[in-house]
Amino acid sequence: MNKHFHPRNRDFDMNGRRRFGFSLVELLVTLVVMMIMVGALARFFKYVGDTVAAGRALLALSGDLHTRRVALEHELRNVTAFSLAGADSSSSIGYFQIIEGPLNDQSTLNTPNDSVFGDVDDVLAFTTRSKDKPFRGQLLYLTKMPDPSTVASTHPKTVYGLDVLPGLTAPSTYSAETLESDTAEVVYWLTLDDKNGNGVRDYGEYYVLRRRVLLVRPDVLLNASYGALSYPYGPANGTSVFTIADLSLRRVGTSWVANDLATLTRRENRFGRNASPLGIVGGGAALAGPGPFPNFMLEPQHLPRLKDVVLPPVGPINNYFVFRQDEDIVLTNVVAFDVQVFDSSATVRDVNNEVAVGPTDPGYNGAAGAPATFGAFIDLGSLVTHPLTGQVTPFGSRSWLQTNYANLLQSNGLSSKAIYDTWSLSYERDGINQTTNPNGAVPDPFIDTGADGLDNNSNGVTDELAEYEAPPPYTAALRGIKIILRVIDPDTRQVAQTTIIADFTPY
Repeated sequence: MNKHFHPRNRDFDMNGRRRFGFSLVELLVTLVVMMIMVGALARFFKYVGDTVAAGRALLALSGDLHTRRVALEHELRNVTAFSLAGADSSSSIGYFQIIEGPLNDQSTLNTPNDSVFGDVDDVLAFTTRSKDKPFRGQLLYLTKMPDPSTVASTHPKTVYGLDVLPGLTAPSTYSAETLESDTAEVVYWLTLDDKNGNGVRDYGEYYVLRRRVLLVRPDVLLNASYGALSYPYGPANGTSVFTIADLSLRRVGTSWVANDLATLTRRENRFGRNASPLGIVGGGAALAGPGPFPNFMLEPQHLPRLKDVVLPPVGPINNYFVFRQDEDIVLTNVVAFDVQVFDSSATVRDVNNEVAVGPTDPGYNGAAGAPATFGAFIDLGSLVTHPLTGQVTPFGSRSWLQTNYANLLQSNGLSSKAIYDTWSLSYERDGINQTTNPNGAVPDPFIDTGADGLDNNSNGVTDELAEYEAPPPYTAALRGIKIILRVIDPDTRQVAQTTIIADFTPY
């Protein structure tokens, strides 16, 4: 027998020659180990890739939120209207308005489609100034010329037309002029990005934040040809004047007239109003001006947004296409736009001496014990009560405007809203009886009782707030607001949020 061979000696074969290579078992074991390592590496690289993607998504979300936060802070810092409601149109201060819809973070906490959603039906509208660079917008026109009646004045005006103005030659096409102004009417609201068009928010569908900037330019005159444009959309194929004119306009008869800050103190002259006092779109009211008091703003889904339109032929000019689809979108994949007001009588409560919760936080109603501090941000009209008196706080109450019109709003399929508005004292001297209650109450037969110089309630005080036939919805001074803006990345499900606080306390 070969001296090197032994049944247990695997280094040599039966002929005593040294063997090279691996056995089948060894190869299989090695292959299994390699597969385990490759699987581990694949999971590791997937983890790294997912982490990088999530990080990039969060960075992009944070960048978008930061951009919008800076812009909003700048606009709120320079609002023109005072924080105390009851503006006089002669003071030319514009307005500030918050519309609190029926939804809030609590009502959407258990949303079946997604729990990251918050308040999505608030609207914020105000007039503001830009002190560093002017606001810009465009106006589409066919012809323009100096206003003959103001040529010699120190503030000449320009007349624009969608037709050929007298004495001018018909141009070959429309023109778009870039206008500038240091003052603008700004409106923020959400609309559903309804990808399948079924009118319902489905899983994977989110909201977009829209921002309309309407220049305050009373020197711009639009001739009668603009009057045929709908308000805001009119017929199914109608063209909104706010698609071709980034101007703050009001309807006067059959014409469009540019606003100044004085006219904007009155609700009927602002963006998003139409012939119905309830803000209902449709019927023959589409081309008419704002209706009777109280001139509710249109529902958010009906507010005039930028879109592509086709202007009809004029003389030798064929159909003209205006491409502005969704230019007013400033943020996508939004899951919350919550505007809250500061109420000095609302309280922050202490839960188990561990967590401080405010009126808009989960667990607030169940928090026992003494209030931790007074002063908190709340949803307007949310019926927050004072812990000591049990009375509803100034901004937690529901205003007469919300209460009086609740039934009529709901019967028309519209939501009952709490509205803060700097208002206008001109309702007390316009010769119109605004005390008529649409819910069936007998109206006060007297007119303009808040400025008639009489002691109408016989309490020894003349023309006090209690005598106003149309007082502001909330008369307490608004000292600050908080805006919660939350977005999501649909692919990674990363969520980012920013909070904007505006202080309106007088210096």
